[in-house]
Amino acid sequence: MPFAFFRLSLINEPGWPGDSNRESPRKAGRGNDNDMKSHAAIVSQSGRRFALFPVAVMAIVVDRRGRFLLLRRPGKPGWESVSGALERGEKPLACLEREIREELGERFRFRVAGLFHSGSFRLDRRVAEMVCLGYAVLHLGGEVAPGDDMAGAEARWMTLAEIIRRRDVEVPSNPELFRRARSLVKPLRTRSG
Repeated sequence: MPFAFFRLSLINEPGWPGDSNRESPRKAGRGNDNDMKSHAAIVSQSGRRFALFPVAVMAIVVDRRGRFLLLRRPGKPGWESVSGALERGEKPLACLEREIREELGERFRFRVAGLFHSGSFRLDRRVAEMVCLGYAVLHLGGEVAPGDDMAGAEARWMTLAEIIRRRDVEVPSNPELFRRARSLVKPLRTRSG
């Protein structure tokens, strides 16, 4: 079934913001595959119901040396990748590009390698399930100039070994996601530099 991907009660991978290795509602006995009553829905012309969820994107930015770009907001202890939520009517790639421009600056040049991860997390008490799309992004050049809600943020390139040693990398908190992103970007790194 091509739409099974979006039945989010089945998707629960650790490492996304707000995720504390919780059980999925289905496994915990609080729901089943057909339970969409608690979510907003849209009905197709044929009468099929589809759940509606808010969507966030995350960019794991990798440079040609295989390092990862992380940001730390002013006054916050943890490091994070570029991330943000889709705005009304926006497509995921457009959101990703907007978030990169807003958080890393207009001079930051990049190429999207592709989608490497999907999952969901509980944002807060009002948003019980949020879809997350993780994209691998290759840094092509240009300065990092954090702006928008990241204005004043510290930016740092880190190796995977450094990320694993640290206890303050929050988004994503799962080092395996960095490995996945780097493997997707690797062919572009060798071709472009």
